Amino acid sequence: MESVAEKLSTATHIVLTIGVAPSFFSAETGEYIFRENYKRLLASGKVVMRTTTCSENVDNLRAVLSILNILARDTRKVIT
Repeated sequence: MESVAEKLSTATHIVLTIGVAPSFFSAETGEYIFRENYKRLLASGKVVMRTTTCSENVDNLRAVLSILNILARDTRKVIT
């Protein structure tokens, strides 16, 4: 079975559809929280739900494109 990196490296085009949605972040550190029991953490006040800032979105998009350029340098990237 091909890995994601192998599939990306042989692709001719990559279509990246972006959008924003609220996510969970640590109330103490601001760090993104993933794969946790959100209901319990929200009830305890340990996490907050918020939409990422424009600056965070720009940083995240730059990071994703940087990785794609490493894995699939010559592949055409289409952002929608």
